[in-house]
Parts: sequence; C-alpha cells; structure tokens
Amino acid sequence: MGSSEQYTVKEVFLTVQGEGYHAGTPAIFIRLGGCNMWSGREETRQRDYQRNHAPCALWCDTEFTGGTRTSLSELDALLYDATPKPWPSLVVLTGGEPLLQADDDLIGWLRKRFATVAIETNGTVEPKFDPAHAWITVSPKQERSRIVLGAGVADEVKVVYPPYDPLQYADLAPRRFVQPLDESASGPLRWAGKAVEFAQSNPGWRVSLQTHKLLGVR
Repeated sequence: MGSSEQYTVKEVFLTVQGEGYHAGTPAIFIRLGGCNMWSGREETRQRDYQRNHAPCALWCDTEFTGGTRTSLSELDALLYDATPKPWPSLVVLTGGEPLLQADDDLIGWLRKRFATVAIETNGTVEPKFDPAHAWITVSPKQERSRIVLGAGVADEVKVVYPPYDPLQYADLAPRRFVQPLDESASGPLRWAGKAVEFAQSNPGWRVSLQTHKLLGVR
C-alpha cells in the first residue's frame, strides 16, 4: 500500500448519506475515533461543554469512542466486509472529528477507490491534505471566531439549528444548509418548523433533515 500509517477506526458500514448536498446517495461511511469537542463519555458532557463552549457535548448521540488501530491494507478488508463490489461512488469520513486523523495517505488511498471522498468536520482542525481532494462539509460546533478552516475552502456548511446561529457561518461555503436539532426525547422533527422558517427568510439556505433516521437506516 506504500504507507505504514494507522488510523483509529470505530466502524465501517454501508448506508445512504442522510444529510446535506449528497442526501439520499448510497455511501460507505468510515467512522474515525476521537473528537476535540467532547470525550464521548456521559459523565463529561457538562465539563466539555463549559471547557469548549460547544453545546454539541450536551446532546451528541454519536458513538465515536474507542476503535481499532487500522492500516490501509486492513481498511481495505473492512471495506470489502462492509459491502461487496461494486462499491457506491461516495465514501464519507466521519467521527467524532475526522480531521484529527485524515491525512494525504488516507485521502489519496480513498480517491483511488471512490469517485467522491467526503469528510465532515467541525472546522476547528486544519486539514493535513489538499482540501481540493475531498468534498468538505463544515458542521460548526463553536462560534465563528474559533473556526480555522478558511472561508470558501469547504464545499458546504451544515448548521444545527438551534442552538447555532446559521448566519455566523454563511461565508464558510457556497452551499448552505440548516438542520433541525434532533433531541432524542422529542424526535428529529421537533425543530423542523423553525428550520423551514429560517430558510424561507434567508435566501441561499436550504433545509437538511437527517433522512437516514427517518428511513430507519444507519
């Protein structure tokens, strides 16, 4: 494979992209372990919220802790286990915060296998690869001043609403989505009306639902 790099991989699975520009597109998701906003442990939610000023620590329901140190050759086997060829054209690196690990080796390796390599980031970590080599979605979790990804580098911005103010992040990408907050106790559509109202009042913004949850898939 030409690289001895290893990556902490939480899981690899076949699904459809449920959010943003590629919503509805079959995709392989590679979830990388680790996040810089929240430890992933219930007992640190309040601590990490106060430490990072990131409300996501209070409601995030993604399991990104742990994982297995995995080489590219081992990742190849995981991909084959996730689904036989032909693979879908889209692969999505997610987390946690995948930019903590994603680098030139990983992105280049994936580009040889998939037409589109997408990655979702909170925007507070500088990419260790040429951003032109991936479809970058910024999903901000902190105020605009803490975002280090330069304006216009990302392909799309997807803002959870509430609690974040989408207008803070409008300069980050040419494609802009507002996504209703999914609180597990109330369901993914509680805030849908507010998101619709926001998009109607702010040209250039579109509503993104977590359609994978509505469809009952991962």
